[in-house]
Amino acid sequence: RESEFDVRARSVHSLSTRLHAATRACVKDMQSVVDCYVGYRDGKEPDIGKLLAVNSPLDEDREEEFGDLIAANQKLLDDIRSMRRDIDRVRNSVSDMYAEDMGKNCRLQ
Repeated sequence: RESEFDVRARSVHSLSTRLHAATRACVKDMQSVVDCYVGYRDGKEPDIGKLLAVNSPLDEDREEEFGDLIAANQKLLDDIRSMRRDIDRVRNSVSDMYAEDMGKNCRLQ
């Protein structure tokens, strides 16, 4: 018979694996959106599959086994750092576009 501790530990592990899967899916989607935005801004055709999230996992609640929770957490942190770099790319791009628009408006007045 399982102890209450074992039941809770299994429940925490299950929740942790779902959280990791959902976060990884979010990071992947964010990277796709950033890539589409930056490419489109630079005059390239966006990857419609990425734009419409055709390749995104539909079942974020699917449990994946992580043999080593420390390695899984490190991978998740690496993915989040990558996402933050992508967010900075979008932020810089929007800032540049805004500055260009402000420059155009100043010349017209």
